[in-house]
Amino acid sequence: QPSVYFDLENPVDVRRLSAPMRLLEDLSGLVIIDEIQRQPSLLELLRVLVDRPKNDARFLLLQNRKRIFGARSIFLALALQPTVL
Repeated sequence: QPSVYFDLENPVDVRRLSAPMRLLEDLSGLVIIDEIQRQPSLLELLRVLVDRPKNDARFLLLQNRKRIFGARSIFLALALQPTVL
């Protein structure tokens, strides 16, 4: 399956994710979200999607090391990694 890439520093991708549930729930394969720290609210939505039994997507979240999340966000990001790459 092909992968889908979103760069949250790219205004086009930010607009594509303006309704994230509607967009992300139908994707399958590898979904890469770069610069996730720019939209930390996506973490909780991704957790909901990953927990769905019929979820066919695997999410790879990337962040800039210079911008550190709070402890709660880091926990949620780690919880979204059920698959070993």
